[in-house]
Amino acid sequence: PKLYRHSCAPYFRQGELGCSTHPHNTYIQLLLETGITGIIPILLLGIFVFYKLVRQIYFSVTNKSSGLNFIEVGMYIAVVISLWPLAPTGSFFNNWLSVIYYLPFCFIFYFAYKEKKHYE
Repeated sequence: PKLYRHSCAPYFRQGELGCSTHPHNTYIQLLLETGITGIIPILLLGIFVFYKLVRQIYFSVTNKSSGLNFIEVGMYIAVVISLWPLAPTGSFFNNWLSVIYYLPFCFIFYFAYKEKKHYE
């Protein structure tokens, strides 16, 4: 990770515009720096979040209870917004962006744990 600038450097001559520290897209950065192994968990996470949101929309339309509260739905939407594939992003390995990526999962895991403890 974090080697995009070094792998891009041979394609530029001295005095030309150099490489940035990342390609400004999370998926391209992960694919270039970590390969298929690094991008698969993010893609699986995206599929899971998309499934949860589509399921929530289905249950909302059919007036059934899905078990998700408003905060959980908001956290899933926050994950979708932060990992939207067409949006320009910063470096995936940056500290403050990691907070934006991972903080919603703290709330999602908290509510999942709280619900599990409720049934025990």
